[in-house]
Amino acid sequence: MGEKTTKLNRLWWIPGVLIILFCLLWVLSIYGLFPLTYSVAKTPAALNEFLVSPRDDMRGIKVNRHFLEIGKRPSMQILKGYDEHMYLVRPYRKTRLRPRNMTMPEVMDRCITLSGHELEDFRAKINTSMDLSPDWEGDLSGNMIKIFKAGNFNYIVIGLNIKPIFIAQLELAKRLGMEENVILLRIIPAQKRWYQDLLSSPGMKSEFPISATPAEKDELFDWLDEHKR
Repeated sequence: MGEKTTKLNRLWWIPGVLIILFCLLWVLSIYGLFPLTYSVAKTPAALNEFLVSPRDDMRGIKVNRHFLEIGKRPSMQILKGYDEHMYLVRPYRKTRLRPRNMTMPEVMDRCITLSGHELEDFRAKINTSMDLSPDWEGDLSGNMIKIFKAGNFNYIVIGLNIKPIFIAQLELAKRLGMEENVILLRIIPAQKRWYQDLLSSPGMKSEFPISATPAEKDELFDWLDEHKR
């Protein structure tokens, strides 16, 4: 009888240890040290597969040293008449931050063109250096706007808020006053051409970091040049 009790006591340790192990892995995952609550994409193809998933909830992903939460909310899309999903994107587990609306090409560009570390270094330079020249600068409706390119379709902008903000092309175009029909005619086709070129490139299956083909030109900058004072 005593031997059976001893064996039962030993067996009870097994689920206890498993529960402790699971909790430990969960905590490690929250801090980005173990992929239990998030995915890992080592190639642009893996990132693209993550984005085209039918799931629409906010999910974590580590890609090219970016650590993000990405989801789909059709009801929150900021561009009427756009016939594809837009994505909500924010840093992983930063639930107090408002997620940015981004198109598929904008998300791919954000994650591919600059690594997470490169983007943070670029932010720091803009915040601390007065000598860094913007890629576009001008007066719009009485506001001096400075725009620094952080990819083909992503920017860090001074003049829209108290602090510099990171923002994607479509959302920036709307905030600067570009009408939706103009966005659909100029911004969206240029993004789609870049995305299709990316899908057919050999780099899609290469591990990060990769060198993606730059966009032909910046349609937003062309429009801004037409409208600045």
